[in-house]
Amino acid sequence: MSNRKEFGGIDYFRVVAAILVVAVHISPLLNISSQLDFLLTRILARIAVPFFFMISGYFVVSKKSYQISSRACKKLLFYYTIAILIYIPINIYAGQLEGVTIFSIARMIIFDGTFYHLWYFPASIIGIMLTTWLLKNHSIVTVFIITVGLYIIGLLGDSYFGFAQATPVIKEIMNFLFIFFDYTRNGIFMAPIFLILGVAVRECKFKLNKSISLIGFIIMLICMVIEAIYIHELNWVKHDSMYIFLIPCMFFLYNYLIQLRCRDRIDLRNVILWIYIIHPIVIIAIRGFSKLTNLTSMFVDNHLILFVTTFLCSLLVAVLITFISKKKENCNLKRRAWIEISKKALSNNIMEFKKRIPESCKIMAILKADAYGHGDILIGKYLNQLKITNFGVATIDEGIALRKNKVKGEILILGYTDIDDLMLIKKYNLTQTLVSYEYASLVNQRNLNIKCHLAIDTGMHRLGINYEDKELLYKIGQFKNIKLTGVFSHLCVADEKKEESRIYTNLQLKRFENCMNSFGKKIILKLIYFLVMVF
Repeated sequence: MSNRKEFGGIDYFRVVAAILVVAVHISPLLNISSQLDFLLTRILARIAVPFFFMISGYFVVSKKSYQISSRACKKLLFYYTIAILIYIPINIYAGQLEGVTIFSIARMIIFDGTFYHLWYFPASIIGIMLTTWLLKNHSIVTVFIITVGLYIIGLLGDSYFGFAQATPVIKEIMNFLFIFFDYTRNGIFMAPIFLILGVAVRECKFKLNKSISLIGFIIMLICMVIEAIYIHELNWVKHDSMYIFLIPCMFFLYNYLIQLRCRDRIDLRNVILWIYIIHPIVIIAIRGFSKLTNLTSMFVDNHLILFVTTFLCSLLVAVLITFISKKKENCNLKRRAWIEISKKALSNNIMEFKKRIPESCKIMAILKADAYGHGDILIGKYLNQLKITNFGVATIDEGIALRKNKVKGEILILGYTDIDDLMLIKKYNLTQTLVSYEYASLVNQRNLNIKCHLAIDTGMHRLGINYEDKELLYKIGQFKNIKLTGVFSHLCVADEKKEESRIYTNLQLKRFENCMNSFGKKIILKLIYFLVMVF
């Protein structure tokens, strides 16, 4: 699997998951076929919420960074509070708050949710806190075993409820638990297993390829269909949110989605969240509108039309909310601080650099991290106008983005690129840094003859081949499937004014020069010695 930070597959599947969630609450195929609707809403759609849990596990839960988990919980709590406030008028109108006690209110807020779909928020918060705490004290394997145990208990209060009720001891235990909540699909029994599954997919060194993941998902989904049909026929089900085969099903599905090579769609994330929050109120609004206009038979009785109308209206409202929120956020940011780029100042800086270097020496503009927040494409295109044709970026994604936006010249990737992505280096005419001898060997084995620069470690110790390992450097020079076009070293304290920094920089330069003198004698003309970088 590629190490590129792209999760477009996950982002696009959020839309599918949102559609499935809305389907659960409407039963869109009920007028067509009750069997098909059962297959869609009671089985296939049950992958939606575990999918969202796995996203949180993959990106949020970690034994090393509790701050990320804490931030995520605060964000979820914020949206949960907004959702509670939105649905309070409906709760009051429906009489759901009549005769409630402090205990029942606490139970709703902590476990069941104050409206039928809002249980997801407290489940996520409790699940993240519980899983993070467990990881702090135990290994992933141990936590996985614990969460499987919790999930089994959850099954006995959900899809396998009938089986539990037939066993006196288990029945007593489950009845005791139901004092505190109405369902076991909550943050204690359901969420943790999928959160830790997300962690496991992230941390696992052995990665399944796409084909195996897809085949595994299909097989496990078929098994889940058989399981669901069987337990429904036995009449065991209290609430069919949890199945045994849902766990392996989600494992294979998530493995497949993270390998889909498409760009992130960050804009979709808040939109999907708002669809989840508001779609029940949209259903209520459509029902009310249909009743007032005598269109109930068209928009309500026809479940498929109600489903399509609900999703499209929810999408429209969610996009509008996201747009307004983003615009307001941008306005607030602008009031505090913003960046103004002066092309005249940039041009001036380039001219000053050119005055201080020999004519034969070229400038390489470093555009990594979005040109350090200044806009890599904007800066790159303007530098092209100033006859700058050498650029450095941190990752392949940054290089591809520059190429797609017509930035011309050599683009050097200063960091590591996954071996499986080397075809993209060739496709977009990029130049790759050889970060180690082992990496250079793997690049050579791919037989792509891509352009490469060789990183020499003269004292930074971040990446590159040690300046003393001249035999390894010579071996790389002999590789036939690598087109070496440059060599560089990182002068790590060249920007500091201290005397010891100046001495260390001169030492690095001397090491680099000695290395090149020795190296160059062995492979004359195979390397072009033109680049010593400070970045």
